[in-house]
Amino acid sequence: MTYATLFSIPVLLFAGIIYDLFGRNVTVSLMFAIGALATIMPPIVAPNVPLYVCAKIVFGSSIVPLMMNPFINDYVKVQFRGKAMGLQSFGMVVGNLVSVAGVFTLTKSMADQTYAFLLLGSMQLVWILLIVPTRLI
Repeated sequence: MTYATLFSIPVLLFAGIIYDLFGRNVTVSLMFAIGALATIMPPIVAPNVPLYVCAKIVFGSSIVPLMMNPFINDYVKVQFRGKAMGLQSFGMVVGNLVSVAGVFTLTKSMADQTYAFLLLGSMQLVWILLIVPTRLI
């Protein structure tokens, strides 16, 4: 069990409370932003092990509320919820594979792979800036 997993468990237990306190749109948007910043951090802090572990903890803790987001219960009929949850999980896996593979393929000729993480995190932040204002209205 890693430190990121250990710190994610309390977040998992309180994620419902976090959704109730801040609302669903704000929580999802905030977790995406924290995850994007945590994506940028590992190559920057990599020589320092405690900071690297902290970046992994922040990233892992930002993913937990996104995994259990309650939007499916609000927008999908009862008989299709299983399929919707399966499609959500499949979409997350395919999206991660495509984005990471694409970014690392585009940046493999670079001497420093730090730019791959910066590019990936920046793409997430741009997406957040474009989508969040419309979702919070």
